[in-house]
Amino acid sequence: MDEPPQLKPRPTLLGMRLYGPPISSDVSVQFGPGLTAFYGRNGAGKTSILNALRNAFAGRAKYITQLIMQADHGSVAYDWVVRSIKDNAPPASSYELRYQTEDVDVIRHAILQWFRSGGRYFDPSLSTDELDPTFIDELTKLTSIAVLPAGGVAPSWEVWLCMPPHGSRAAACDEAATRLVNLWREEDERVERLTTEEEQLEAQYDAGAVTEEEYDKRHSEIEAAWKEAAAQDYDSVYEPVAAFAWDWPWSDESAAVRRHTSRMLGDGLPVPVAKLFTTGTIPFELEDDEDKSDLDRATAVKLMARLDSRTEEQKKDQATDELLRHWVGELESDVNSIYSTLLQDAPLLTLEMSDPSRWLTEKPLQWIVRYGHEAVPLTSLSRAEGRWGRIAIRRALDFESSIVASVIDEPEAALHRAAERHMSIGIEALTTFGPQLITATHSPEVLNSSATSCIHVSKTGGKTCVGQIPDLRTETLENLGLSPSDLLGLYRIFLLVEGVHDEIVLRTFCGPALDEARVKIVPMHGAKKLPGSIESQVLFDLTDAHIVAVLDDIRIQEVNRVWDEAVKLSEANELDSAMTHLTSAFRGRKGNEYEWITNWLARALKRQVASRVEPYGFQARDIIEYLPVKVLVPKARKSWADLREEHDQEKASLDKARQDFKQWLIKTYKADMSVSAIQRGADAATGMPEEFRKFSYRIREIGSRRSAVR
Repeated sequence: MDEPPQLKPRPTLLGMRLYGPPISSDVSVQFGPGLTAFYGRNGAGKTSILNALRNAFAGRAKYITQLIMQADHGSVAYDWVVRSIKDNAPPASSYELRYQTEDVDVIRHAILQWFRSGGRYFDPSLSTDELDPTFIDELTKLTSIAVLPAGGVAPSWEVWLCMPPHGSRAAACDEAATRLVNLWREEDERVERLTTEEEQLEAQYDAGAVTEEEYDKRHSEIEAAWKEAAAQDYDSVYEPVAAFAWDWPWSDESAAVRRHTSRMLGDGLPVPVAKLFTTGTIPFELEDDEDKSDLDRATAVKLMARLDSRTEEQKKDQATDELLRHWVGELESDVNSIYSTLLQDAPLLTLEMSDPSRWLTEKPLQWIVRYGHEAVPLTSLSRAEGRWGRIAIRRALDFESSIVASVIDEPEAALHRAAERHMSIGIEALTTFGPQLITATHSPEVLNSSATSCIHVSKTGGKTCVGQIPDLRTETLENLGLSPSDLLGLYRIFLLVEGVHDEIVLRTFCGPALDEARVKIVPMHGAKKLPGSIESQVLFDLTDAHIVAVLDDIRIQEVNRVWDEAVKLSEANELDSAMTHLTSAFRGRKGNEYEWITNWLARALKRQVASRVEPYGFQARDIIEYLPVKVLVPKARKSWADLREEHDQEKASLDKARQDFKQWLIKTYKADMSVSAIQRGADAATGMPEEFRKFSYRIREIGSRRSAVR
């Protein structure tokens, strides 16, 4: 049997930008090389993002969307770009492009054509100037493209060449982006300076500090400066992102163009700069789990196309019937291998083939499952069996590696837990050699897979927001004692405590309340560094749960009073005043706890998650002081109050290690501060301390609230 042709590398889908309805906000996501999972509460916008992806691959300009792809030299996408530039070339340069240039020269020709036609100015009617050859050389070597859906009834796409994200090693491209950013910064500084001068002049005039004549003179000077600033707008500036910004159909307002362009320069994805061509076809597909097209017919079309692709010599040497039956057997084997990988206890799919001589009058091929003498078609299988069977067939039929990515919405649907675990392992294996997989899911099995890149989707003020989880698997999440699924909403409250000792005591005294409120205790292990660490980003940005921070040795009533006032100021759009109130209230207070809680609450205000954040404090200076002293420090024969007083009196003369109360107890009285000793102390306590009873009531109340609105 003849072998299938050598496959070219698949293009990689780097990410997607989405603007406007149905998201009502700017969304930028980076897709992982294997599995990318959107997770979040129902109604947050996960399915809307997947639908935008589906429409983009279908060439429908239903939303303003950019698909950012890596098109390496020699890939299907790169060869298509070069071929399409030649096919779309004007007659004057068509012959030269078709027969006399290398691929890089074809790309260079398209770049020059675009910039020379005005594609580097905010105002294309300006006179031309010299193009920076270094910048052109860098662009010629680049291999990322943006595919923008532009069709309505008929599919259509614009294809743009992209420059790397700002901060890359492409010096000329970086300089171009920096120049644009500096231009905007200079404009901001100019506007701020002139606005301040106007306000100061008005105030001086109202106070009688300047005469009317002086006022008129300076006012005229400021007005002249405004006019000069307006004349110095972007018009005469060469900027490679200019034409892309203005070429978009969604806005002709400079403020909107600037806002969206600024976000593109900072979202970590390549930025479109030169339009290469417009096309009605693309050589890559999105495999969609909602695609209900006729797979029997699709299978026949694929096999017939494979027959037709044979050379005349092969056609003479090979018997068509025999070859077809051989291919059918191979295809069955491939499909069932994929099917059983994805679905636990998957039935055996059979591809029935009628006699080729009757293909014009009968259905040539049909996928069925045999149960005894009964043949059940694919369309009559159960929801899970039919869904994963269709995915397996489409994947096996991808002879040309044209599928760039697969979209599966809620892969856990209609699966029991054991089947869900089986499926998560299967889709991880599926992405190893196949196309990328993009899903919206609530499945802990999928989210916790080492192959999954997780993206949190939430809604703020009716607008969808996405939070790209950085690579936390070996660092942050494990340090926090979390898995990605913990961020999904399985917990209503994340309870931040200083260490394992706090966790043991709280779990022993308040266990039933914590379980009832669905609390996840997160020991920070020296939480003084939390406010500036990546853990804060995870808990603030990538979960909708409430966050309670528990600290010892603080006056909680005072902290809550200050925090409530800061929140009121923030809600009144007075963030600067809120920050000042919060930081000044505890300035000069002794103890790391005050510094910790001040910085952490300030960060919560900045991230606009104040409604989900609550500080809580216990009066004792350390949580061990709620345990029987005789269990932890049996040799002391003193109360906790006496031991504290003794330590405070000696503190000035102690070395650095013994400044810490627990270390002093260990070295002075041979105290046992091991985890097992703390647990013994908690178990030996008689009754629940009143402070912990109040804490349990508070946790139950927080847990009963509706999810915080972000």
